[in-house]
Formats: sequence, structure tokens, C-alpha cells
Amino acid sequence: PSSFCDGVRSGLIIIDHTGFPSFLYYDDDFDPDNLDKGLLRNDEYLKAYRLIFASPSSASRPYGTMSTHCVIKLYQLTEVTPGSLAYVAILLRNALSSSPAWAADDGQFRGHQFFDSIMKMFIDDQEWAYETISWWNAYVDSHILYLSLQLTLMLSAAYLVALPLQALHLVPDASPRSPMTTCSSSSAPAAVLKPLPPPRSLPRPALRPPRHWRLCRCRFGMCSFRVEA
Repeated sequence: PSSFCDGVRSGLIIIDHTGFPSFLYYDDDFDPDNLDKGLLRNDEYLKAYRLIFASPSSASRPYGTMSTHCVIKLYQLTEVTPGSLAYVAILLRNALSSSPAWAADDGQFRGHQFFDSIMKMFIDDQEWAYETISWWNAYVDSHILYLSLQLTLMLSAAYLVALPLQALHLVPDASPRSPMTTCSSSSAPAAVLKPLPPPRSLPRPALRPPRHWRLCRCRFGMCSFRVEA
């Protein structure tokens, strides 16, 4: 509302890392009395996730094609994780800010604490965490997504501030391309997928629960990983 914007401009309202920005909420689901409702289910947030982990073309289409050098395939991602959601959220927040370049901190905003606050949501509310991960698994392409334990640890708050994704060096040195090489839109799709309308126009999807998934606390911070059967 205009009163909120006026308060921010005048300095009466301070934007920091303690609250979740509107771009993380599904537009029609925001409830000031229930801040978990619609959280991490925004359409633009979903597009940003697909842009980073799949390809720029997949952000504006129901699904995109992927080459063998796509980030998803390089990291063998098969399932959405809290770490990857927090990673995209902090990148998107920076992109939408007035900052001219990447910065973990912005005024009163502290990037590592914002990252931790999202991860903490998955620790504190297991039912919400299960439903949220299932929702993402249902809406993100079936090729995606699981961040391995090694990658998720590297994306924890302890490393996020210091290392960009391309500096993680999780791809062997012999790889002919950078880990952040995006997918070629001309590559043949791995499977014939039926186009889907945007999430807002879909009925509640058939949730795809996380497979052997749980959360843990480790010396790197809070992370998520899959436990093999």
C-alpha cells in the first residue's frame, strides 16, 4: 500500500532481513494472520528458480529443453530442496533491489540471516516444509531437482556470502564448460512433456512428496539432504 511505501521512503519503516518480501508470497494467498500461507509459492519466484537451474527459456515457457551442460544435469538435480529455494530467494531479492551489483548485505538487510530465516522455516514447521517441497516438486520440471549433500552444504549460509555458485567447483576440471553454462534451447528434450499453464491457473497439483528427504543441523549451518534407502 502507498502508506507503507511512504514509510519506507521517509525512513519510518526499515527494510531488513527479519521479514519475508512480497515476491515470496503467492499473490492471492497472503494472510497477515498466517504468514506461512502462500509463502515460497510466487510465480515470479518459480520463474527465477527455473531460469537459474534449468535455462532462461524455461522461465517463460511451461517447460524448457536442456543440454548435457545444463546446471540441472551437471549437478544431477532431481528434487527441490530448502537450500536451493533459499539460494534463489536471496539472488532474486538482490536483483529486485536498487543495489548496482551483488552484495550480501544491503543497508539493514543481512543476506546470511535472510538465508537462515528461510531455512529455519523448514526446521520449525515440518508439515509446512513437506507441503512446500511437494508443491515445488509438482510444478518444477520432472527432470529437476535434487541438490546433493555436497552442494547443499556449500550453499549454506557460511559459504553463501563468500562464494558465488560458479566458484563452488563441483564439476570436474575436465569439463569443457563452466558449471553455470545455461541450457541450449535448440537441444532436443529428454522427454515429450505436455505443456502446462502457469501455476496460478492450475488446480491444486498432485503433490510429489520428497523422496528420502530430511533436515539436519551441521557445522556448516542448516542444510537438507536425501537419505539413501
